[in-house]
Amino acid sequence: MDFLTCLLIDCAKKAKNNLTKALQEYNITCRQAVVLRALSQVSITAKEIGENTAIDKATLSAMLQKMIENGLILSHSSDKDGREKIYSLTEEGNLLLPKVNAVEEQFRKQVFGNLEKEEYERLSGLLVTLKENL
Repeated sequence: MDFLTCLLIDCAKKAKNNLTKALQEYNITCRQAVVLRALSQVSITAKEIGENTAIDKATLSAMLQKMIENGLILSHSSDKDGREKIYSLTEEGNLLLPKVNAVEEQFRKQVFGNLEKEEYERLSGLLVTLKENL
């Protein structure tokens, strides 16, 4: 494995670990925070959540159940297809979202704060391209 690949893996691990630690006080994981954000404005199906968050079906299913148990989201049957579940935020989930967003914004500033806007945008574009190539 080359140096750049190792560096990317190390950065991803450290970012996830540090953000997870920062979110611990709210009893939520990084991926659960992504799901909260996906549900912030709309009620959608698990399939749509998965497409919007790039979380695989098996992982997402367990995560949604845990979030229901923790009172962050609700599920109900779809009007179109009773077998399909629609997920939405509870009042508690809605109250938690701004706190989680603040933690993530502070983290973003800590990690990327020294980058110029153009550098940040270029890095974002490069990472999107890398992800698409995977």
